[in-house]
Amino acid sequence: MRINITKKIDPNILEIVRHAKNYFSAIIALKFIGVFIWPVLTRLLSKDDYGTYALFQSYLGLGCILFPLYLYSSVGRYYYEEKDDKEYFIGSTIILSFLSYLLFLSLLLLFPGILKQSALLSTSIWFFILAIIPTKILSSIYYQILVPLKESKKYSRIQITEGVITITLILFFSFLINEHKYKGPIWGVCVASLIMGIYYLSFLIKHAKFSLNINHFRYIINYSIPQLPYALSAVILEQIGRIIIGETSNMSDVGIYSIGFQFGMIVTYFSSAIRTAYMPSFYEHMNNKNYSAISKLWTTFFSLFVIFNLFTMYFAKEGIMILTSKEYYDAVRIVPWVVLAYTFFDMFYIYSPYIEYKKQTGILSIIVITGGIINIFATRFFIEIFGYIGASYATATSYFAMFIITKLILIKSKNFKTVPFSTIRYEFIILIVFFLLLQIIVSSKLNFFLCFCIRLFFFLSAILLLVYKNRIKARS
Repeated sequence: MRINITKKIDPNILEIVRHAKNYFSAIIALKFIGVFIWPVLTRLLSKDDYGTYALFQSYLGLGCILFPLYLYSSVGRYYYEEKDDKEYFIGSTIILSFLSYLLFLSLLLLFPGILKQSALLSTSIWFFILAIIPTKILSSIYYQILVPLKESKKYSRIQITEGVITITLILFFSFLINEHKYKGPIWGVCVASLIMGIYYLSFLIKHAKFSLNINHFRYIINYSIPQLPYALSAVILEQIGRIIIGETSNMSDVGIYSIGFQFGMIVTYFSSAIRTAYMPSFYEHMNNKNYSAISKLWTTFFSLFVIFNLFTMYFAKEGIMILTSKEYYDAVRIVPWVVLAYTFFDMFYIYSPYIEYKKQTGILSIIVITGGIINIFATRFFIEIFGYIGASYATATSYFAMFIITKLILIKSKNFKTVPFSTIRYEFIILIVFFLLLQIIVSSKLNFFLCFCIRLFFFLSAILLLVYKNRIKARS
């Protein structure tokens, strides 16, 4: 007798998982750039060269937010509005975003000394950054259109294509360039971005109608400008550790820290895919006042996050040993703290969409700015005491603060029912307990085999506690 298991699963979960599977494939393809070419890059590049490349990525992330003033972020939200002028809105967004970019570019041409003041990166690297930013504006608008339309397969197919092109060109230029080896991957990213930029532009030209619509401009500015500090602070939360380490230490430490941070960020590949697929369902349930359905979704998803996060924590050592050369092995110490930080971010994201739903992006900006400020001061403080690993302590502290602030704001507002903390409390306790156990195991001087066996035992124990959660709760 054949049993259809899917009948027992909430159809909302099935739909989200179906789209998340596609987004996850896309995220993995793009993240190949940062992780799965490590065996080559960490052998071709010195720690100093890898640190320079990592800082290039950090400043590129900041530039993509600041130069267009994050005006392109309004497209995804507008697609949830019940209006039939979306093509004109896309055109208005492109016009405003590029006007802002050209304004900043003009200022840099008039005052070239601004770039020279950056002691960490040369002027030539800044030219690469400035060339890539327009393509990132186009790609962001393109993907924001696909998500509300639930075009997850197309989203995945194009991002995988971009990932393959980028990897190929990074490797090609890394082998080709002999001097200043850090320029190899930078050239690869730049050329791949320009190639894909042509595709995004051709798509948007067909789907956009360019006009100067004052109502659209107001919507874009009112939605996006309050989110600008939010977006900048979010990038700072990820990247400030590398920048401050570069300022206070050396590029070698930046290289090691970047490897550990990027490995820890593997957990975001899975959670980002779920969150991207979840947003259309979130808006549907909020519009229908079906608040319990949202809690039910997170009951399942957060358990999966914790399992994946603990796996990454407990077996980071083996992963880094396989993916990098010996001089980068010290990056293992960074990983558990980065994973913990992004668990706190997942918790923050359970609640932050409620604020976004009400279009109160100013409140979100204040929350993330607060997290960014905490991160800057905490990073300098912890680095001074603990060295470059202190930057990961600061990141975890900042994301936890953001979660607490967001939860307190929603408790006080009482506008609608949010996901109760009790929904994720058990999983959160499991994660913290096994994180602390891992710190004890790592600090003890055990041989490799015994250490691996103990880590495997504790990881399997955590899975059992999560799988049999209902039975354990019933007995207690």
